[in-house]
Amino acid sequence: MMALYAQAQSNTQSIFNFYLTFVTAVLGAIIFILQKAPADDDAVLRNETALMGVLFFTTIVGSTYLSAMSVRYAHAARYSFVVDEIRRYLIEHTGVTLPDIYKSLTRGQPEDKKAITWMFWLAPPGNYHMFIAMVNSAAWGTIIWLFLHLADVGLGRTALAALLTFALTFTIYNIYSHLVIKRFSKGVNVHRKYSRGWASRM
Repeated sequence: MMALYAQAQSNTQSIFNFYLTFVTAVLGAIIFILQKAPADDDAVLRNETALMGVLFFTTIVGSTYLSAMSVRYAHAARYSFVVDEIRRYLIEHTGVTLPDIYKSLTRGQPEDKKAITWMFWLAPPGNYHMFIAMVNSAAWGTIIWLFLHLADVGLGRTALAALLTFALTFTIYNIYSHLVIKRFSKGVNVHRKYSRGWASRM
């Protein structure tokens, strides 16, 4: 289980490294498009349409990376839970004397009777999730900005729509990550129980 936990942690880091490489490539494509100085309105339309296409592709790929990372977080949490259960079992059945720091382990983790606050669902479950969610949300906000700009909407409404899109999508990504982690971290037989789920194969 310790080896599986370390493997899940390593896979999480690998996924994030691949995502950084992908984002770097996308930024290069965006800079290349922006460097083309538009000479007329048709060129501006083509450039902004190309930017929206690149950003939309970024959000699709980023959402996939976020799902895969959430599953890896869930597996790591499941493996660490099993390791603690094995430690608790060995301590209770061997009768060895341990320092006071292990008392919480032998007593077990008490279940929280309180309902999960709404702030738990709005906060990202980890730093990697926060980065990916922010990049994806910024991409969605930029798409809305460019679309409204092409539609000749006022600057104030365009900025407001882009900010609202960023906030809404960021919240949706965080809630989705928590739901995936909560689902796939339950029980020991996660792979067998949810083997038919698309997220379990990521």
